[in-house]
Amino acid sequence: MLSCKDVSAIVASGELQQASTWRRINITFHLMMCQTCRHFVDQVRDIRQASRRLVDDEKAPGLSKEAKQRITEQLQKPTSNHGE
Repeated sequence: MLSCKDVSAIVASGELQQASTWRRINITFHLMMCQTCRHFVDQVRDIRQASRRLVDDEKAPGLSKEAKQRITEQLQKPTSNHGE
């Protein structure tokens, strides 16, 4: 069974889509039992959606096209700091 720390690291890093089938099954079971992690997954999803809307919004005040591009690249790039 995965710990909350493991699940939150995988979700926050964006590596869930690249996880093996077995790992995704373990995460799903963990989320079925852990309300705190379910809330965390919802929060991460909401933050990513809000960030994408900000980047996609042509009228975003103070953001140059270059800044929007950097944000978009960072949102799409998985991080791998969950082993620390």
